[in-house]
Amino acid sequence: MYKSTFPRCKTIGFLTLVAPFSLAASTLNIEFEDYDTGGQNVSYFDSSPGNDGGKYRDDDVDIRSNGSGGYAVGWAKDGEYLNYTVNLAQAGKYRLDAQVAGSNTEPMSLSFHLTDGSHLGTLTYSPLVADVRSFQTETLSDIWLPQGEITVQVRLHSGALSLDSFAFILDQAASAADTQYGAGSSLVNYARLPGDFMAADYSGYFDTTTGNAGGGYRQDDVDIRVSNQTPLVGWTQPGEYLKFETSVAQSGAYDAVFNLASDSTSDKTLELRDETGNLLSQLTFNTQGAGAYNLEPFTMTGITLLEGRQQLEVRFTSSGFRIRNIDIVSSPDRDGDWVGDNADAFPDDPAASIDTDKDGYPNAWNEGKTQQDSTTPLTLDAFPDDPNEQIDSDKDGVGDNADIYPLLPDLWVAPVMSVPGSMQAEHFQYGENGEAYFDLSTGNAKEQHRLDVDVDIHNNNQPDSSGNPTYGIAYIEDSEWLMYDLDVKQAGLYQLTLTAGSGQISKPVELSVHINGDSYPLEYTANVADPRQYQTVMLDADIPLSTGKQQLMIRFDDANGASLDAFSLTTLVDSDNDGVSDGRDAFPNDPNEWLDSDGDGVGNNEDAFPYNAAASIDSDSDGYPDEWNETCDYSCQLNSGLRHDELPNDPNNYRDSDKDGVGDNDDQDDQRFHHTAFASDTLLFERFEIQTRSQSGTEVIGRIQPVSNRFAPESAPDSDLAFALTRDDSDLFTLTNIRDQDGRLFGVLTLKTDDSVDWDNNHLVEIELRQAGSAIARVETLVEALNTTAWKQFFDQFYLYATDEAYRLHSGRDYDYALVSDQVNTLASNNYQVRYGFKSTSSGWAEDSSLTINFYDYPNEDDLAYYGQQVVSKSILADELEQSALHLAALARAYTHLPEYQSGSERSALKTTLLHTLEAWLDAFPSSDFGNYAGVEYNDTTHAWRFTDPISGVIMALADDIHEGRAQDKSLYTRVFDKTSQFLSEVAFDLPVGEASIDYHRYYNAKDLASSPGAWADANRAHRLRTWAAMVAFYKDYNRPITYNALWYPDYEGNQPGLGWQSQGTTILPGWSPQGSFGDLKHWIDTNGISAQSYGRSGLLPDGTMSHHVGLRQDLAMYAYGYEWLTEEPYVFASYLKGTAFEASHTPYEFSLDVLNYIMPWLIYGQSTDFQAVGRSHYGNHIDDFGSYILSRDAELLTHSAPYSTDQGAITRLTELTSNINQNTHQQLGSNAFWANDYLIHRREKFDSNSSEYKEWFSSVKLESQRTRGAESFSDSAFGFMNGRGVLQVKTNVQDYSNIRYDWDWHLLPGVTESWRQDSLPLQSSENAGNPSAFSSVLTNDAQDPADAYAMAAFDYASDHSYSTVTANKSYFFLDEMVVAMGNNIQRVRDDLSTNGGNSPILTVIDQLEWSTPFTYNPGQGSSVGTDGVKVAQLQTNWSSNPANDPTLTESEQVMWFHQGNKGYVILPQNGQKVRTYLRGGDAIPDSDDSTQGGENGERLTPLLIAINHGTDTSGAGEQSHYTYLTLPFVSADDMPAKVQQILTQLEVHQLPDSGIEAIYYQHPETDKEVVQIVFRQSGEVTFDNGLKVSVNKPALVQMNEVSSGEWDITVTDPNAHDDPDIEAPTKSFKHIALTTNNEIVLNVSLNFSPGTYSYLTQGIKKEALTSQQVGVSSINNGTELTFQLPDINDSEDYQGRENLYLGMPASIRINEIN
Repeated sequence: MYKSTFPRCKTIGFLTLVAPFSLAASTLNIEFEDYDTGGQNVSYFDSSPGNDGGKYRDDDVDIRSNGSGGYAVGWAKDGEYLNYTVNLAQAGKYRLDAQVAGSNTEPMSLSFHLTDGSHLGTLTYSPLVADVRSFQTETLSDIWLPQGEITVQVRLHSGALSLDSFAFILDQAASAADTQYGAGSSLVNYARLPGDFMAADYSGYFDTTTGNAGGGYRQDDVDIRVSNQTPLVGWTQPGEYLKFETSVAQSGAYDAVFNLASDSTSDKTLELRDETGNLLSQLTFNTQGAGAYNLEPFTMTGITLLEGRQQLEVRFTSSGFRIRNIDIVSSPDRDGDWVGDNADAFPDDPAASIDTDKDGYPNAWNEGKTQQDSTTPLTLDAFPDDPNEQIDSDKDGVGDNADIYPLLPDLWVAPVMSVPGSMQAEHFQYGENGEAYFDLSTGNAKEQHRLDVDVDIHNNNQPDSSGNPTYGIAYIEDSEWLMYDLDVKQAGLYQLTLTAGSGQISKPVELSVHINGDSYPLEYTANVADPRQYQTVMLDADIPLSTGKQQLMIRFDDANGASLDAFSLTTLVDSDNDGVSDGRDAFPNDPNEWLDSDGDGVGNNEDAFPYNAAASIDSDSDGYPDEWNETCDYSCQLNSGLRHDELPNDPNNYRDSDKDGVGDNDDQDDQRFHHTAFASDTLLFERFEIQTRSQSGTEVIGRIQPVSNRFAPESAPDSDLAFALTRDDSDLFTLTNIRDQDGRLFGVLTLKTDDSVDWDNNHLVEIELRQAGSAIARVETLVEALNTTAWKQFFDQFYLYATDEAYRLHSGRDYDYALVSDQVNTLASNNYQVRYGFKSTSSGWAEDSSLTINFYDYPNEDDLAYYGQQVVSKSILADELEQSALHLAALARAYTHLPEYQSGSERSALKTTLLHTLEAWLDAFPSSDFGNYAGVEYNDTTHAWRFTDPISGVIMALADDIHEGRAQDKSLYTRVFDKTSQFLSEVAFDLPVGEASIDYHRYYNAKDLASSPGAWADANRAHRLRTWAAMVAFYKDYNRPITYNALWYPDYEGNQPGLGWQSQGTTILPGWSPQGSFGDLKHWIDTNGISAQSYGRSGLLPDGTMSHHVGLRQDLAMYAYGYEWLTEEPYVFASYLKGTAFEASHTPYEFSLDVLNYIMPWLIYGQSTDFQAVGRSHYGNHIDDFGSYILSRDAELLTHSAPYSTDQGAITRLTELTSNINQNTHQQLGSNAFWANDYLIHRREKFDSNSSEYKEWFSSVKLESQRTRGAESFSDSAFGFMNGRGVLQVKTNVQDYSNIRYDWDWHLLPGVTESWRQDSLPLQSSENAGNPSAFSSVLTNDAQDPADAYAMAAFDYASDHSYSTVTANKSYFFLDEMVVAMGNNIQRVRDDLSTNGGNSPILTVIDQLEWSTPFTYNPGQGSSVGTDGVKVAQLQTNWSSNPANDPTLTESEQVMWFHQGNKGYVILPQNGQKVRTYLRGGDAIPDSDDSTQGGENGERLTPLLIAINHGTDTSGAGEQSHYTYLTLPFVSADDMPAKVQQILTQLEVHQLPDSGIEAIYYQHPETDKEVVQIVFRQSGEVTFDNGLKVSVNKPALVQMNEVSSGEWDITVTDPNAHDDPDIEAPTKSFKHIALTTNNEIVLNVSLNFSPGTYSYLTQGIKKEALTSQQVGVSSINNGTELTFQLPDINDSEDYQGRENLYLGMPASIRINEIN
C-alpha cells in the first residue's frame, strides 16, 4: 500500500535572516541591513567597493536611510547576496512578509535560500511607485523550516531593489509526528546532503504486505527489525520503495553508500529515483551469503543531485536483503558536469557522461550541453548500444563502419548489379582511386551524392517518380574509368546499353568496356550539347557472361565532355550456340561461321581473305589467292591489293616471271636480270614505285641517275650521256632525260596510259646509260605498283607536321588577311625582297621598322660577308636571314590556312608571290660552304636549322604546286625546285672545317675513324632531321642522294692528308654515304642511338644519363636535347615510314626504350621530374607533369611506331611505367648513382603521420667537376648559373620546387654554398670556365632491396668563372629517414662587391621552398625564446630573421631546428660552434624573374629561405667555415624535439678539415643496423666512438652498411676518376685525361671479413661481371685489407673503349664478417 507520513507542497518558499535572530514567538522581524558579520564573501557579497549610501555599516554593502528613521539596502546588482543566521525554536510552516520598494516600476526579484541548499522561494514584484523609500509588503507562503539554527541567504537579482525589512510568521507549528523520526522523515526533519540518513526514517513508502513483519521501530507496513538498537529495513520485495525528504547543499556528483546485508549468494539490485520517478542510478550487489545481520557497505555511483529540497526514493528491485542506512557523499568530478568520475564515461569532458556500449562516443549530451561545449571533443553515438558503430553520416540507420557508403542514404552495402538488369552510373564499386575507379582530379567537382570519391557526380535535375534526386557521372577526362560488380544469374550473351550524353556535339565520345579480360570499344556523338540530356547508346558487340560474380569496367578513352547516367545488360538469342547472337551472326544457323567481314558470302573462318571480297581461296597459304571470286571484276581485282598466285600449290612462290615452271624465289636462272656488274657503281637506282590506277603522264617515283651527278656543277655529267629504256615487258612506261640547272642528269619514267593494265606488284624494266649512243651501264630493275607509295605515305603525314605541328617550320605566326594581302603587293613592288622584320603586337602581326633587311643588296657572298662583319654585325646579318625566312614561312602558313587563300585568284597571286620571294631569298643566301661562312657567327653555321627550317616550311606548303609545275615544265617552278634542292643539300649538310677535322674529339676517334660515333653524333640531329625529312618529302625521288655535299662521300679525306677518312676507308659518318633520300633518312634514324665513348662526347653515358652539351663539361640533359634525342623527331619521322620499304629498324627503338626504362623510373616522382636533370629546361614548363604529359606522349609514339621486330618486353615495361605514372601508383625505392654526370638519386618510404600512411620521399644531389656541369641556360632563362653546384633537393610532394622555381632567387638554390649576390646572374657560357677540380663523386651500393640502399656524394666546390666567389668542401649522406649535409674549408676567393659596394654574405642554402604553413623553428637559444625555445612565424609577404644559437647551452639545447610543411631541418653545431642563420620570406627574397610567377592565378608564391650564414669574408678556418645540417622528410613540428634527441643518439658526425675527412656513423633506430660513410679527400684514417677504424691509401668515398647480422655491403669509388693532375685544365676542355697506372683503392677496416677474391658488377644501365672488376680481401692484424681494382686505362677491352667513362663508377661487394 502507498502511504506518506507528511503532506508535501509543490513549492518551498525562500528566506534570509540576520545573525543571529531567535524566534520563540509566532513572528520575527529582520532588518535587511542587519546581515551577518564576517565581511565580503562570508556574510555578504557586493560587487562594488564601499558603501554607496554611506549609512549604518562601514563595509561594501550599499545602505541608505529608509525615510522613517531606519535603513534600507539599495544600489543592488544581480549576483549580490546577504546572509542572516536564525535560531528557530519551533519547526513548522511559515509565511514571509517583506517590506520592499524600487527605483522604477519594472518587475524585479530577490530569492531566499538556506545554506543547506534549500530554495525557500523567489519574490517577484513591481513597485507601485518608483520611489526607493515607498515600501510595500510582498509575501511568500508555505515555507517549512526545521527547528534550530539555520542560515538564510537573500540573493539579489535586480539593480532597482530597495529593501527595508522582512518578517517570518508562523502559520502552523509542526506536530509531534513530524519530528518523531530521524532526518529524512518529514519536511521539517529533512536529511541534509551530503550526509547520512537511516532507511527506517522514511517520509513515505510502498509495501506489498500488510503490517510490519519485523515488529520494530515503526507501526506501519514497512518491515523493520531492530538489531543492536539499530532499525533495519528487511523482507524486501521487488516494487517496494521508501521515500525520504532531503535538501542538497550544492548541485553536483554524488555516490550513495548503502549498508546492506543478506544471507543469499545471488545478485541483488535496488534503485535510487527522484521525486518525479526518474532513475538516478542503480546498484547491483552480492554479499556472498555473509548473513542477514552482517552489514557491508556497497556504493552506488553516477548520481547527479540538484541543489535544494527534494524527495528521494529508494526502490527495491529484488528481495531478500536488509538495509540500514544510506550515506550520500560527494563524488570526485574533474570536469564539473555533476557526474562523478567513477561513473562518468568522459570524466574530463563536461559535455557528456554516458557511454553505454563503451566505444568512446557518448549516448547523449548532458543537460544544457551541446557538442560545442565538448572539450575533448566528442561526437554523439548514433548507436549507443552497439560498440562497433558510432556514426551514421547519411542517417540511413546503418553505422558508418558497416556502411561502405557512409555518405549515401540510399546505399550501405556494395552495389551489385543483378544480370540481366540495370545499374545507375554512380553505383560503381566501393574503393580507392585506382581500385574502384580512376579519376584524374581530386574531389567530386559538383559535390553530389558520393562525396568521398574523386569521381565527379552531378545532379540530373530530374527527380525520379518518388521525387528523389537522380544523379549521373560528368566532368569526365580522358583515361578515367569506373568499375562495377555484377552478379550474373543466367549464363549467355548480353547486350550492353548505356544511357549517356555529352557537353558537346562536335567530337565523338570514345570509351571501352572491359570484362573478363575482353575489351569492347564504343563510340557515340551526342545529339544535344548538354551533359544532362541522355540518349541510348548500344554496344555493337555481344558480351558473353558466365554465372556468378564478375566485374565490368567502363573506361573513357577520349571523353570529349562525356556524361553517363546508367547502363543495362539484357539477354540475347544465339540460335546456333556459336557464341554470336543472331542479330550479329551473318550465319545464325551455322555454328562454324558468324562473320563475313568482306561480304563475299564466305564466312571468315573458311575465307582465306576474310577482309577482301576479291578472293577467298589460298590453297598453299602463302597470302596469294588461287583465283578471283566470281563477283570480283577487273576494277575489284585492281583495287584489292592482292596478286594472283601463279603457283597455287607452292607456298614458297606465287609467280613464275620467266614462265619456266620454277617460282621466282627458287629460280637460280631468272632470265629477266642481266644488268652489268658496274651499274651499281655508276648508277643510283635504289627504288621505283608508282601509285596504282595512276593517270597517263604520271611520273614513277624514283629517277635513275648517274653517281657523278654529285660533282655538278663543277663537273656535271657529260652532255652526250643519256638514259634509254631498253626493255619494258609490260609496255607501261616511257623514259625521258632531263637535266637540272647545274647539269645533273636524271632518267624519268612516266606512265603511258590511264589504268594501263591489270598489272601486279612488280614490273621489270631495263635501262641503259649511253654515251654518244653506246651503252656504258645497264640495269634491270622493278617498278613496284602500290596502292600507297612510300613517298605518298611519308609526304601526307609530313605535310601535316610541317604546316600544323612544327612551329619552327611554319613560323608559329598567324598573319591576318589584311597583312598577307598587303605583302602580296609590297613584295611585288620590292622585287620580291623582304625588307623588314615583323613583330607581334596587341592588334596582330605588323612590320617591325627596327629591323631593316638589307642583305639582298649584297649578291656576292664575299660582299655579304663584309656587310655582316663591318657594316652591321654577324648576329644582325643572321637575324636578317632568319627573320626574312620566317616571314616567308608565315606567308606560306597563310597559303595553307587562311580561308581567303584556299581558291581563286588570290590563292594564285599568293602562290606566285611565294615562289618569286623564295627564289629571291635563295639567290641572296650564302649557300656555298656555309659551314665556314665568315659573315655570320660560328654558332649560326653550326645551327643552320635557323634558316633551313622556315624554308622547309615554305617548300612543304608549295610542294604539290612545285611538283605539278615541274611536271608541266614551267620554268619558275623548276628553278625554285632546283635552287631549293641545292640550298638544302649544301646548307643542311655542311660543317665548319674544325668539326670535319679528325681531331674534333666530340665526333671522332682520330686513330680509328671507323669506330667513331661520327659527325653530328649529338642531340642536334633531331633539329637537323626536320629539314632532312622536308628534303625527302620535297625531292620526291627515292634515288636522289639527300645531299651532294662532298664532306659525306668516301673520297673525302679532310685536312690531314694520309690520316683522314679516305685513307682509313670510312666516311665522317662511318657506315654511310649518300645513296638515295629515303634510304639516307632511314640510315640517320637507324643510327640514332649513340653511346658516348669518353668525356667530351654526346650521347648515352654508361650510368644511363644522356649528355649533349660537352664543349666545356659534360651536361645532364634528360629533357632538353638528351631526352628529346631519345624520343621526338627521329621517331616522329620513323612513324611516317612504318610499313614501307624504308621502315626504320628496331635498333634505335630498343636503344631509346632501354634508356627510358632504366632512368625514367628514377627521375619521375609522382608525375614530376627533377629540374636539375632536365638540361636547359630547368626553368621551363612541364616539370611538374613530365611523366603524365611528356613521357606518356612520347612513350605512345615509340610503342605505336616501333617495328614489329622490336623487343616487346621493352615496350611493355615502358607502357606499364607510364600507366603507373598516370594512375599515381609509380614508386621507385632505393638509390642510384649516376656517376658519369655527378648526379645521385635516393628514394625511400616513410610513415607520414598527417595522412597515416607510408609515402615515398625523393632526394637528389647534382655536383659539378672538371668533367661535369650543371644545366646551361639560354639567354631568355639566364637563371641556371648555380645549377649543379651541389644542389640538394628533398621532396615529399610532387609539387616541391615545381612552381616555386618561378618565384625563387636563383642565387639561392638548395644545398649551394655561395655569396648571396644582389646583381643579375650571368650565363654559364659567358666565360670559358668551370670547376677546375677533379674531386667529385656519387656512390651507392646498388642494393636490390631498397631497405639496404644507402648513398653519399662529395665534391670540391670551386669555379674559374669570375662571378663565383667561394670555394668549399661539400659532402652529402643519404640515410633511411634523413639526408645529412656537411661542408668545410669555406672561404672567399674573389670579391663580389654587389651589396652596396661591399661583399655579400656567404650562405649555405638549406632550402628555398614554398611558404604555405606556419614556420616553426628552434633558434638554439634555450628557454629564453618562445615556448620551450620554439618560435612560430606565420606566413608573411616580407619577413626576415637572423637567429644564432647559444653555444653555452647543453648540446641538445644549442641544436637549431626548423620545420615547414612536412619537412624538418636540423643544424648540428660542432665543438661549441656558434651557428648564424639567415631566414627570409616573401619579398625579402628577390624574384629573379618577376615576369613569370608560380601561382595558379599568376600571383607570386611566397618563398621561404633557410640558410646558414658564414659571414662575408670567411677564410676557410674558424667556426663560420663549416656546417652540418640534416633534412628530415615526413616529420611534424611536434615531433622535432624528439627527432633531435634521436639524432644525437643514433648519429655520430666527424668533420676533420685538416685531415680531409667527413664521416658519419649511423645506427638504424629500429633494426640497429650500422652504416658508415666516409669522404677521404686524401689518404687517411678515421676512428669512430665504438672503436671502428677505417683507412684508405688515396682519396676515396667509402660506404659500409650492415644488411643483416654479420653481412655487409662495402662500396668505394675514386672521386678523382683517376685524374692525371699533371695535365693542365685547358687541355681538358673536351676530354678527361686519366692516369696510365693501375687504379686501386686499398681499404683497411678493423673488422674481420671472410678473405678471398670477390667480383663486383658494373653499375648503370648494363650490369656486367667483368674480369677486371675484382676485390682482393685478406686478413691483417686487427682487421681486414680490401684492395679494390677499379676501372682504368688498362681495361679498355673490358669496357669496349669506354673505360674513360667508368673511372668514377662505384664498386660494391657483399661480404660476411667472421669471428
